[in-house]
Amino acid sequence: MFAGLAGRADVVSLLLEHGASTTAVNSLGRTAAQMAAFVSNYDVVAIVNNFLPREELDYYARPQGLEKEPKLPANLVSPLYHLILRTNIHPVRVALYLQDRRDLLDNSAKIERVLTLLCEKQMKAVAEPNEMLALKFHHLAFLVRNCAKFARDQDPKKAGSKALLEPLIKTWLKGRDEDDFPVLLEKLLRQSVREFPYHDCSVLQQLVHTLSGVEIGNEPSAISILAEAIRGQKGCDQAASCTACGEPKAEKRCSACKSVQYCDPGCQKLHWFTHKKHCARLAAEYEQALREKAEQEKEQELERAKTKTEAGKEDNGTEEQPAEEDASSSTAEPKTLPKAESDNSTAIKST
Repeated sequence: MFAGLAGRADVVSLLLEHGASTTAVNSLGRTAAQMAAFVSNYDVVAIVNNFLPREELDYYARPQGLEKEPKLPANLVSPLYHLILRTNIHPVRVALYLQDRRDLLDNSAKIERVLTLLCEKQMKAVAEPNEMLALKFHHLAFLVRNCAKFARDQDPKKAGSKALLEPLIKTWLKGRDEDDFPVLLEKLLRQSVREFPYHDCSVLQQLVHTLSGVEIGNEPSAISILAEAIRGQKGCDQAASCTACGEPKAEKRCSACKSVQYCDPGCQKLHWFTHKKHCARLAAEYEQALREKAEQEKEQELERAKTKTEAGKEDNGTEEQPAEEDASSSTAEPKTLPKAESDNSTAIKST
């Protein structure tokens, strides 16, 4: 609870992995996720909402009933569990993870089956269906199937390559000529939403309603809508995400145009083949934006100086008015003195 309030996402993850409850409430009747959302710690909210107890995955690593072997080999539990806990469901980031964990690709059929069973279990929960997790498991199974199919179709000589899925990733990232928008990636994500089997799901209906009115290439994009569904409405700022893999809080920018950001040099190198066509144009737009901003700030500074000068003149005018009144009163007093003297002299004469 206090780790969520403090925004310590690493501590929250550690506590959850060691058995902390996501449904426990405090004296106010609020869960840890609700308290974290109250203080705008949306990263913590995403971690709590995407958490799955390890026991639910270990269940599939043991033979059940008349099964002679488990649905999931024991050596795949840990890598699959780390994939499930990830809050970034961008296809490029998932493909990069699968590329590093080749054992998941080699057993893609089992991985896909387990993810499908987890999706079904979340939708058929007795207490309350977790539609968000069900959609996430379906999306991961869809990406595993596509990546495994691409890996099987490759030349056997390239099977051991460390960059086995890089051609597929570049196909997704390739942007169109006019604005570098990744059309194939958008179509892939829309296909993932379209294949979700539970059509009565309210989250799915909301996604379809939003995407149906948006043409490919316009905002909001499919990845931004899916990210909001998985992480929450304010869980991810797409403007500050990695242009290649969607990782949040990307701090590195292209040194030439300073208009796109990346989480690491690897993503920048991966995205350069399509970004280089538009880098010069983006750099010119960035410089123009800087000039316009400088001119606007200069105008605002002149306006503030003008307002300050006018205010100073008004203050000086109010200070000079009492001085004139004092001067008029001092000139009026000597006029009464001769009258007083004449009155005294008249009184002396009469005596």
